[in-house]
Amino acid sequence: MDKPSPKNQARRPRSAPSITLWRLSGLWVEILASIVGLGLVGYGMDRWLKIFPWLTVAGVILGVIGGMYNAIKKAMVLQNSRTNDPSKP
Repeated sequence: MDKPSPKNQARRPRSAPSITLWRLSGLWVEILASIVGLGLVGYGMDRWLKIFPWLTVAGVILGVIGGMYNAIKKAMVLQNSRTNDPSKP
């Protein structure tokens, strides 16, 4: 007997916890992007105003705070949507 090729096999649907895990694992990208983005904005303003490193430090700190705030907010939304799911026992 021949095995069916991978193209002909039906895809198994992902479970809800698996999807939630993938969404939560992507939050670190958002945190890192906010830190790097605001750090670069601060660095650019430091070079423009010639007061290095104060605005770079402030940008990184604001990036950490903003990134963590958004990550926590998204994690809470995902958790609430998972607990309010009527298909769960």
